Amino acid sequence: MFVGCRKKVLGDVKTLNDIFDQACEIAMATVEKTCHHEFWNEGDINGYTIVKILSESDLASHTFPRKIEGRSVTISIYTCGYRADPEAPIKFLKKALGAKEAYKTPLLEFRPGGDGWIKV
Repeated sequence: MFVGCRKKVLGDVKTLNDIFDQACEIAMATVEKTCHHEFWNEGDINGYTIVKILSESDLASHTFPRKIEGRSVTISIYTCGYRADPEAPIKFLKKALGAKEAYKTPLLEFRPGGDGWIKV
């Protein structure tokens, strides 16, 4: 999660797409397809969801451009295999988004029946 991002960046889907394409390149992941959805509230952009389908899996992001929401972006980058490194673009993303703070939650590889799975 990136907090305190530049409002101008969070309100521009082309800029966000360019930033996420560069992040995928840094992560050594191949973008196959991109789609996005715009959220509007009373004529103002209220955020974007951007998804990039990767050869290695996916990148999903959600923007929260309003000050009350911390002008933040959540980004998850899931990859399969050993070539791509989803943590590699963190410093780049912080700078490109103009974030004041960045947080990460690493996900371990989980296999059904192994540690970390809760049966429901």
